[in-house]
Amino acid sequence: MNGLRGNLREEFRDKEYRDTYADESLNTFIATQIKILREQRELTQRELADLTGMAQPRIAVLEDVNYASWSINTLRRIAEAFDLRLSVKFETFSSLIPEIETMNEKTLQRDSFAQDSWFHKKDAQAVGLAALAGCGLISSPYGQGHEGAKVLAMAGGKNAFSAAGGL
Repeated sequence: MNGLRGNLREEFRDKEYRDTYADESLNTFIATQIKILREQRELTQRELADLTGMAQPRIAVLEDVNYASWSINTLRRIAEAFDLRLSVKFETFSSLIPEIETMNEKTLQRDSFAQDSWFHKKDAQAVGLAALAGCGLISSPYGQGHEGAKVLAMAGGKNAFSAAGGL
């Protein structure tokens, strides 16, 4: 893969190229992960469609790596059907390379909430929250009235953003 890194390092100097490459990688990543998560749960496209309130042909489109009209609301519905959270982040271009190099069925699979062992081991949960609180990693930079503070208050009234410098 060193050849890939070298080629991309050079090609990414062109803004149009890197933007197109990133967009196509995102489309491939999302479509492939939807299919892998569906198969991990042993669901047909019809069954996933029923869980999301969509038509089966819509699921087929969402599993197509050439699809590019993603909507956050649609992805939220799919995440909910898989009993997962949706994460959308801004990233550097350099972080794309290891993501591509390590993308495979195993790295795209995710356990649903029911299989998420962290939530089903009382000792791990208690130790985890205590450790976060003890390290000062869960305090709210937003203040009481901010919507983000309300959501994060569900996790003990605090969040991990203060660890990043008190955003």
